[in-house]
Amino acid sequence: MGVQLVITDAGRAAVLDQANGGFRAVRVETVGFSASALVASPTTVTLPDEVKRVGTLSGEATAPDTLHLTVTDDSEDSYTVRSFALYLSDGTLFALYGQPGVIVEKSSQALLLLALDVELVDLPATAITFGDARFSNPAATTRRAGVVTLATQEQASAGDDTRSALTPATAKGAVLAWLGYTPVQQGTGAGQYPNTVKIGWSGSRLLGTVDTTDQGAFVFERGGDMVWRVNNDGAGSGLDADLLDGFDSSYFLDVANRLGFTPVQQGTGAGQYPNTVKIGWSGSRLLGTVDTSDQGAFVFERGGDTVWRVDNDGAGSGLDADLLDGLDSSYFTDVVGRLGFTPVQQGTGYYQSSNTVKIGWSGSGLLATVDNGHLGAFVFERGGDAVWRVNNDGAGSGLDADLLDGLDSSYFLDVAGRLGFTPVQQGTGVGQTANTVKIGWSDHGLLATVDATDHGAFVFERGGDTVWRVNNDGAGSGLDADLVDGLHADQLRDWNNLLNRPKVFPPAGHTHGAADIAGAFRGSLTENGYTVLPNGLILQWMTGGEDGDAGMIGREMLFPIAFPSACLIALVTTKAKEVEKDMLMIYSVLTVATDRIRFARQLVGTDSNASVGNAYVVALGH
Repeated sequence: MGVQLVITDAGRAAVLDQANGGFRAVRVETVGFSASALVASPTTVTLPDEVKRVGTLSGEATAPDTLHLTVTDDSEDSYTVRSFALYLSDGTLFALYGQPGVIVEKSSQALLLLALDVELVDLPATAITFGDARFSNPAATTRRAGVVTLATQEQASAGDDTRSALTPATAKGAVLAWLGYTPVQQGTGAGQYPNTVKIGWSGSRLLGTVDTTDQGAFVFERGGDMVWRVNNDGAGSGLDADLLDGFDSSYFLDVANRLGFTPVQQGTGAGQYPNTVKIGWSGSRLLGTVDTSDQGAFVFERGGDTVWRVDNDGAGSGLDADLLDGLDSSYFTDVVGRLGFTPVQQGTGYYQSSNTVKIGWSGSGLLATVDNGHLGAFVFERGGDAVWRVNNDGAGSGLDADLLDGLDSSYFLDVAGRLGFTPVQQGTGVGQTANTVKIGWSDHGLLATVDATDHGAFVFERGGDTVWRVNNDGAGSGLDADLVDGLHADQLRDWNNLLNRPKVFPPAGHTHGAADIAGAFRGSLTENGYTVLPNGLILQWMTGGEDGDAGMIGREMLFPIAFPSACLIALVTTKAKEVEKDMLMIYSVLTVATDRIRFARQLVGTDSNASVGNAYVVALGH
């Protein structure tokens, strides 16, 4: 810590060499400590409230105007230091310093080690020597080794502390803070060389060089546009090149010129499929294949003979085949034989129309359609099981459906779910009968009826208001009734409304003696006593012996007990001892506290303080 000592006039005189106009070397021998907060002055000759003087101190000049002072104390003494003074070898108080806050505290088990940097004004630090130079911990400077504090990260980042040292960790954080960004480490990464890499702006692009070789401009992916590179080219990359091997796309789109002839388009024509068609010479005929299927040789019309083909076969073609798929026509006219069963004739029957009826298997049932209308599945009565239809459903049918209106039976059994709330079960509880209970809204309250009897509205506790009931009435309930047995509070307080009240109070029943009030009022009924009333008021009384010297000087008396809060009023008088003199005695109250009173007396018309009788004091307070 750096403090500025105040050099005393005596200390300055010891250093200044008036005869030769220079400075004399002086030796600081001891240092004194004080727990008081001293306001140092050049005229000070002693350290106020000095508690300890120590001779184990060392010091040296660390700058022309700065001394480094080190003090140790390994005694078992304990003390607090707010001020200290330096004494020369001849006992002169050379300099001192003080502050309101604690400089250091020493306990009996601890070693005191106090190191300070002391600044001198108008005196050279080299003129001061110390009695013990065996130890010293001066602050480090750029020219001298010494003690140094380590900078915090905040101090390092601020960069304005000239006394604290940086650690590697704080230096790293400070460099990043000074740069304002985290730099990229050059080289030494996986597969990298320690070449010198430089990146800079060319005026239009960001360029990179390695050593002295220009690597060209950086390319960035931005705006959703990708850079074309090895790992994202090819099909699906979405990248669009301008040329391929030096040719524009139009070159490759001119297929006829690339082939050298006009090709026949395969498939995709009317009624054609995209199968692979190949045509080639077999050595004797022109053959065709579709995918891997051989379609045989091509046939050409020649010599006036018509070739039988799709557009000239059938009725009217004049072509007459002997067989169809190797079979005679009689084979095909035997319809029953071809079907393998006798078919049912469709329509044209009694009350039947000529709609198209189709019957077929759906994979799970036999279905029927009329024209485009779906009639559903056929149902068969079998094994004695009846079919469910209009004339045998309903109660007593014995038929068990899986769903009702598309809902399972569990849906209807969930009564609370269907209601939207959990109902309260009526009756059948402990002590309950099976009467019909109904609850409903009456526009101003929730009412209940049992059978046909109205039981009134429900009462709810809400907004923090408690309902008055058997288990919370009586003293301490906090409930405020309007009437008690039909009477208001003022009627209950009326003496004439009380029952069995006594007509008179016999004197023998209450003597108003100490025994009567002992149980009701706390106190002490003695010559110097007190009593505490139920409302907290305290009455005290006391008397004291005569005092010939209690005149204008005053006399103080303690109350029997101290008033907890305040003494409201106190009166002082006496019992006449000499009537002619005491009749002219005046008592004056000087001060009143909660535990005592101070008063004075004086004879009217004289300053006599002759002895008088006892003083009597009465006081009221609470």
